[in-house]
Amino acid sequence: MANQAFSEPEDLMLGAGELYFYRSDDNNKGFHHLGNAESFSLTVDVTTVEKNSSMNRHRELMASVTTAVKPTGTITLDEYNPYNVALGLFGSENVHHQAATALVNEPYKVNSVPGIISLKDSAGNRYYNVSSVVVKPESATPASALFSSSGTLNETDTAGGTFAISGTYTGSTSDNIYVRVVDAPTTPATDIGGLKIEYAVGAAGLVSPTTFTSSSSTTTDTITLGSTGLTLTVSLPTGSTGTPTFTPSSGSWTYTINCTPASTAYKEGVDYVVDTQSNRAGIIHICKDGAITAGSTVLVDATVPKGDFVTVSGASASKIKGELLFVGDATQGNNYVLEGWNVEITPNGDFGGLISDGSDFGNFELTVTFIADYMKHRDYPYYRLTKTGVASEDESSGVYDPLE
Repeated sequence: MANQAFSEPEDLMLGAGELYFYRSDDNNKGFHHLGNAESFSLTVDVTTVEKNSSMNRHRELMASVTTAVKPTGTITLDEYNPYNVALGLFGSENVHHQAATALVNEPYKVNSVPGIISLKDSAGNRYYNVSSVVVKPESATPASALFSSSGTLNETDTAGGTFAISGTYTGSTSDNIYVRVVDAPTTPATDIGGLKIEYAVGAAGLVSPTTFTSSSSTTTDTITLGSTGLTLTVSLPTGSTGTPTFTPSSGSWTYTINCTPASTAYKEGVDYVVDTQSNRAGIIHICKDGAITAGSTVLVDATVPKGDFVTVSGASASKIKGELLFVGDATQGNNYVLEGWNVEITPNGDFGGLISDGSDFGNFELTVTFIADYMKHRDYPYYRLTKTGVASEDESSGVYDPLE
């Protein structure tokens, strides 16, 4: 009989199959497919008490009594859907309802630079999958026209008079505007007429400049430099002694004016950074060398979509109980259906795979403890294992075969 049993190919097992679990505290009240399981195995731990003879040195076994039987199973899963994750983290599933919201001028405090702003509602709930993020100053930044270190704001004549130049900017882009004084005023003690200026826009300096000559008969003139958006105020102070003459040093006075437009928003990629991954958690990164300062308040515009997000409360379950079903589809061997009427599931080991080295897919283990249910299943108190057929053959009629 033993030789015959080993000769039957269906007795050699290369198993596969599907696992289902009916969680007793699941509001859906139904079996859930656990997805791909890398392995499923059963173990029966038998505890015995033995009595040995003490009448001779051989101490033969006189009696052996089974005092406890503990059937368990081990499942290795590699599908990280929320239902399975709740099992692997000994927790429960919930749903977070997010209403569609348009954030407009929502104030957020910048605690540090560099730093992070987390977009949340008034109850402290994080916004998920945000888009169209814009970060703005609490008050609009005015335009500026600043003289850089490569030029100077004032030129002083030999008699103590000062040729002063300042500017205002109404342009819409950040530019360097280069200004060169070609000729000084004709009669600098009395008026600014005759002042000749060349100007050009761009980082390359005075390339193909435009020339402007003042005809003012006063000591102050306001000069608009074409379409650059820069307006210069040039003035000669009164009270100079003698007849001061402004002679350009080395043939010219050159000014580099850094022009910045009025701003109602910070620059993405310069002052702050958002990306697809950060948007999932409503995170804004504040850049180290940007215009946003620590302790300031910024205003945020963003689009928050409507969503029902499945959540997992980890480690919050007191017990995970339910019914386990295995439906075999063996590559080689017999096909079995296992019905575990009353089981408890606990995680076994690390819940890996959230971050890995990329060399393999993550997985996690569950331990299944079968609890006796004599009241409802007298003949199969722990579970029932039913042979339904043989791999690659038609399903069995279920007739008992004494040779198996």
